[in-house]
Amino acid sequence: MEDKLNELRQRFLERCGTNLPLLRAGYSIGEAAPVGEQADFLRLIHSLAGSGGMFGFPAISNAAMELETVLQENGGQTNEDMVKTLLDGLIAAMNDALETRQDVGKS
Repeated sequence: MEDKLNELRQRFLERCGTNLPLLRAGYSIGEAAPVGEQADFLRLIHSLAGSGGMFGFPAISNAAMELETVLQENGGQTNEDMVKTLLDGLIAAMNDALETRQDVGKS
């Protein structure tokens, strides 16, 4: 069971690595972004919010939940600086998790 959980955790981290460029590319706030792009971005954030804590990365989950809440509560009419700050926090949490994976691989 522990091996399966570790395998799932590693896959989650691999997806984080894959998703980082998408997050770094940023998100067009409000009407400037196509609806499909907004929906894809929100799905990614929602997925990170749900799975981060499940795989032992509560900082990812918390940062994603906070960003998701801000984006959903304001229906796209958000403070761009606030979203950028929250997005930067999520990216930092993901980078920290990826560094942890690299440290584990060195052991």
